[in-house]
Amino acid sequence: MKLLLVTTSPLDDILNYIKEGNEYPLHYFWGYDDFQHYGIDATAFKTNIKPNRVINLIEKITKIGNIQFQLKCIEESNKYDIIFINIDSFLIIIAIARLLKLIKVPIFAISHHSFNEDNLGDKFYNKLKLKLYRILFFKAIDKIVFFSENHLKQCSNKNIIPEQHRNFIEWGADLNFFDNYISTTNKCDYFISVGSSNRDYLTLINSFNNINAKLKIYPHSPINLPIDNLNSNIEIDESLMPGKLSKKEKYSRFLHLREAYFNSIAVLIPIKYKTDIAVGSTVLFEAMAAKKPIIITDNPVIPIDVEREGIGLKVKLGDINAWEDAILYLINNPEEAKLMGERGYELSTKKFKYAIYKQQLVEQILSFYDNLNKCIQ
Repeated sequence: MKLLLVTTSPLDDILNYIKEGNEYPLHYFWGYDDFQHYGIDATAFKTNIKPNRVINLIEKITKIGNIQFQLKCIEESNKYDIIFINIDSFLIIIAIARLLKLIKVPIFAISHHSFNEDNLGDKFYNKLKLKLYRILFFKAIDKIVFFSENHLKQCSNKNIIPEQHRNFIEWGADLNFFDNYISTTNKCDYFISVGSSNRDYLTLINSFNNINAKLKIYPHSPINLPIDNLNSNIEIDESLMPGKLSKKEKYSRFLHLREAYFNSIAVLIPIKYKTDIAVGSTVLFEAMAAKKPIIITDNPVIPIDVEREGIGLKVKLGDINAWEDAILYLINNPEEAKLMGERGYELSTKKFKYAIYKQQLVEQILSFYDNLNKCIQ
């Protein structure tokens, strides 16, 4: 089976980086690192496409991203037996191409959307857009597997999902990457927050105004906040933002983030607005792998209920006082905070780890492909 993995990440370059003896978290490979082991001849789509000014202008007007990337992928697609994608709105052109049979091979997709518009608040336009995405993807994509059991439940509860798409795979962090870390200090004296997508850093920062504790924020892209001067206990470290780094530095930045996780008291994931995507899941799984307790904005599509599992605390959307109370609880209850971190790691080893994800992914891809061939025969 020849498989094309559609991704904007330069996975082959990163694999060469690893072969040189460097460490890198494999959960960002989505199974690509191990496909060959199962007899799948996989190719990661090459991303070195020259920019086109006209298409860039179209992207700005239509708000559809990666148009050139998608068109090139459509052109290459029929050289393969199957296409593997992670569903996101930027792949809308690929979905349309499959619907129109311009892509003639089946598409297997993992969906990060729950496709449940109830999770979007009261914004009519966003709900309408999600409904249209849902109709398109359910119709065009041959096989959709959900990012987590909770995603599938969110979609199934609305009775809006066709039978062939009622599957899920639980993702998780590369535990080996985190287990290999050797700490040089036992001093955990700050809280950490990582990422930029849909992050409510303004609420989080304001919650630290009356707390005698340090906060370190590592955004992936610039964050513009209406704050003139940060308190001395708050640090926004932009040194690890990919846009400011060389290629090798982009790969090695995960070593610095790993160290920052391990030297923290807890990991904080503030979400800005309701969405049907499990924003913050990567940081959630990495925090669990680093044995850290978690405080997260309550979001019904997050794969894990941190309070039910005893690995962290949930706070209401935009609630400064709730954040302050949760942070103080961890400060005042260090033993419980430690237990939360240990429970999170144990849960990772049993259910939410990359090694389990890879095995389940390959099984589902091979089963799907075999069933297609049986139908053809």
